[in-house]
Amino acid sequence: AKEVMRTHDIICASRPKILFSQIMLYDCTDITFSPYGEYWRQLRTICMQELLSAARVQSFRPLKEKETFNFIDWIASNVGSTINLTERINMFMYGVISQASCSRKSKDNKDFISVITEAIEVSLGFELSDLFPSVGVLAKISRSRPTLERLRQRAARIFEDIFQEHKEKKSAERSGGIGTEEDLVDVLLKFHNNGDLEFSLTSDNLKAIIFDIFSAGIETSSSTVDWAMAEMIKNPRVMKKAQTRGQGRGTSRGRGRGWNSNNHNYHINNFERGKS
Repeated sequence: AKEVMRTHDIICASRPKILFSQIMLYDCTDITFSPYGEYWRQLRTICMQELLSAARVQSFRPLKEKETFNFIDWIASNVGSTINLTERINMFMYGVISQASCSRKSKDNKDFISVITEAIEVSLGFELSDLFPSVGVLAKISRSRPTLERLRQRAARIFEDIFQEHKEKKSAERSGGIGTEEDLVDVLLKFHNNGDLEFSLTSDNLKAIIFDIFSAGIETSSSTVDWAMAEMIKNPRVMKKAQTRGQGRGTSRGRGRGWNSNNHNYHINNFERGKS
């Protein structure tokens, strides 16, 4: 432990480069896989001071509550029906992350969720080139490479549309002399090829970082909620306890539009995991 944590801590501070991060994350220029160094330190500073500051995260609370209530209403409207809860949870998480990052839900939401899901499935598979990174030819002949490159192209098209929309919005705001609250993409675009700053980000860097934000926010959160729901369905006693607590909180807090959780008795006859 001393050798890893103290003597060779700098060497062990970086994640290994794998085929997934090299292709989908533009040669590991995202937050998660970028090597320890000046670039990573600058990204960490941007995240702590700009993207994920306490004030900014707190400002997302109304958005999260609205999306949560919409999700609950959707479940209530499908009582007695077979629903794909996994898919809907992914859509719910995407709605939160998308509006926090881009101020709106993208028209390509289903396509982008599909990209993230497929990319993560590929990354979880066995990759010989990751086991023997010094043998470069293995990465070139990998069966996963064409799939990852195709997914990167699909994601890049969506990101470019988002960046262009934000640039046009900012241009219109400057022309009209008005200003709106910045989202995460607006913050990142301030560092895009900006020669006036000591640190700037290329278009590929932006795509890698945004993919990080979406994949981490959607996949980890939806997997956790999905797992929790599956466990509660298998344990009716725990489900009943959770419903009782939820009803108590809903009644005491309310929703500002006449909502009362006692009027929502959720009963899912069939729980279908995976894609419909």
